[in-house]
Amino acid sequence: MPVKERGYHGWEGSLAPRRFPWFPISVHGIRQVKEKKRAKLLFFFSAFPFLFFLIAVYVASKPELRFLDEITRFINDDSRFFDLFFTRSGLMFVLFLLSVYAGSDLISADLKFNSIQLYLSRPLKRLDYLVGKLAVVMFYLLMFSLVPALLLVVAKLLFSGTWSIGLSTLGAILVYPFLASLALASLVLLFSSFSPNTRLVIVGYVGFFFFANMLAGILSGVVFKHSALGLLSPERTMRHLSALLFGTKPAMAVPLWVAPLLVVMVSLLALTWTLLRIRRVEV
Repeated sequence: MPVKERGYHGWEGSLAPRRFPWFPISVHGIRQVKEKKRAKLLFFFSAFPFLFFLIAVYVASKPELRFLDEITRFINDDSRFFDLFFTRSGLMFVLFLLSVYAGSDLISADLKFNSIQLYLSRPLKRLDYLVGKLAVVMFYLLMFSLVPALLLVVAKLLFSGTWSIGLSTLGAILVYPFLASLALASLVLLFSSFSPNTRLVIVGYVGFFFFANMLAGILSGVVFKHSALGLLSPERTMRHLSALLFGTKPAMAVPLWVAPLLVVMVSLLALTWTLLRIRRVEV
């Protein structure tokens, strides 16, 4: 056994690589969000779109309520039903609030307390750090978008007694909430990496969406009157994406393939930019 002089010396042991080194960051972040003030209240109101559509599915299964034929026809049209659930039920606003609540302080708090250096001083890559933070936001967004949609699928099966949902619609139910959650999570983490002041992050993130929607409305409806400029609005872009996935009528005269391309590009750009900002932190 070698004799060491008193003082600091480097560790000479071997470190076994972990399969998912980002997982502890995600678990810790998920618990922190759950323990925030008014978390249960926000989660309760976030379930309202699901509860409303669940009641609608139940009503449509009752033959004695024949005076609601128009509602029944709408609910039985699976593509239109889930398109409206994702884009017209208030769910988009709910996901926006959840992204603010769960993600605005994930990186900014680490910047404030210089915690990123502690993360990266361990055998943890910057990409692992980013994936861990991204998984926290994705968890809560999918919890209130993908999970309720799958529960509605089960409810339609139980109340009607038959499986009527096509594979294309089922695929859209899986893809749309993932892309929507990825876009929101990527953007909120990017804004969170800009400042150690969480309040400033929230103001910038909310202001970005407000300004983008307002600018899209002005340019596409007043100045240039070209529907393609409506894609500057995140809300309109997600509705266009939903129209492509569920095969419903789009609101804009723009090729449908533009929406998923734009969503993926914005998500990748935001994640890349966030990773570059994390790399600026010296260990």
